[in-house]
Amino acid sequence: MGEITKEWLVRVGCALFATCLVLIADQWLPNFVHSEHLNLNWRAGLFSPRPDHQSRQLSIVAIDDNDLAGLDYTTPIDRHLLSQTLRKVAAYRPKVIALDILFDRHTEALKDDELTQTVKTIVTSGIPVVVANSPPKAGISTAGFAAKFQDESGATSGFANLLEASDEKSEDFVVSHIPGTSDGACSFPDSVAGLGKGHPCVRGVEEDAPIDWLLPPKDGRSNFAVFGPNLASPADASADPAVTQAMTPFLKDRVVLVGGAFADEDEHKTPLSDLWALGQSRLGMSTEGVEGRKSLKTGVSTDGAMPGLLIQAQAIQQRLDGREYHDFNLLETGLICFVCGFVATLMITVKFIRRYIPLFATAALIVFMVVDIATYKAMAYNFPGNLAGATFTFSLLLSLIAAKAFTPEELPETLEIVEKVLQ
Repeated sequence: MGEITKEWLVRVGCALFATCLVLIADQWLPNFVHSEHLNLNWRAGLFSPRPDHQSRQLSIVAIDDNDLAGLDYTTPIDRHLLSQTLRKVAAYRPKVIALDILFDRHTEALKDDELTQTVKTIVTSGIPVVVANSPPKAGISTAGFAAKFQDESGATSGFANLLEASDEKSEDFVVSHIPGTSDGACSFPDSVAGLGKGHPCVRGVEEDAPIDWLLPPKDGRSNFAVFGPNLASPADASADPAVTQAMTPFLKDRVVLVGGAFADEDEHKTPLSDLWALGQSRLGMSTEGVEGRKSLKTGVSTDGAMPGLLIQAQAIQQRLDGREYHDFNLLETGLICFVCGFVATLMITVKFIRRYIPLFATAALIVFMVVDIATYKAMAYNFPGNLAGATFTFSLLLSLIAAKAFTPEELPETLEIVEKVLQ
């Protein structure tokens, strides 16, 4: 009985040893972390959901550098231009207007007042307006103006920061989550989608929420219809009725996201960047046959960076669809690693596996790849290690090697090495 107990203790010890090493590597070794995130990114780019058609719930009005040409300043965005744009959008009676723009400072008093009154009029007419909110910058108090603007205009706000995952560990700087808030504030996507579905967000979540990315639709179009601020308005008597009639389906009863899309500003790498940087650069969309259409690119750089406006659109669409994407936490990852390692210590008793450990590890890697893809496609779970299955394969391999040292053939040599180390 003692020998059997000792044998099982050795197996448990080997599995725990391998699990601890894997979790340490996953948390603190930059190269390992980077390889894990690289696998995540490729898996997302290859196997993320691909809708049948362009979104029929959300459209975008994007203000770019060309739209601001000739103005005295570009930052913040001219608030008279914003007022004009919002009035045009509101004339189509959208379900919600979302402003992915931080109102963190005064500009020109008349223009500030004009924008406040414009938003107030829109809200009073029954169209909710959500504005982006953000924590104060270091040494700069922004809360005062933002609170005043929201209070006077009647707009709702949402926390709009984007979380660059594990930048301190791997320097990936890849946006993959919408951060949670400790004070219960609703995120910008939750606030917008909640109003769009008729269920306003009351309290946000503390946990970071993974973004479930959408690939371009199967019909060859793009995910969202995008317009510029110079769109025709049905309230304008000089506007061509044929044009406004063509635009109505893209704006009426939809969530309309308004924001900036500027070169080299508010652009971020995402899990899709590795693939789109290879040449498929257009993740934005043009609305074919509609006046005022424009395209959004992933960015002017070659790394596939995506405008923050499109990232917010992806997150809002996810919540409108009710799609959930899950991460395994550290405890769950550790438990699965331990199970993999423990199974490996049982399988080491097979002579073939002891002789061909690299071959067995390769086979296990393939199994993990299949399980990962199936888990992601069927249950929207981020299986740690993703396409490579590196985390669990590493755990299994370490356990195999450790357990092999305690097999009858290797035990005498192992004990001799231990004895030397202790001396």
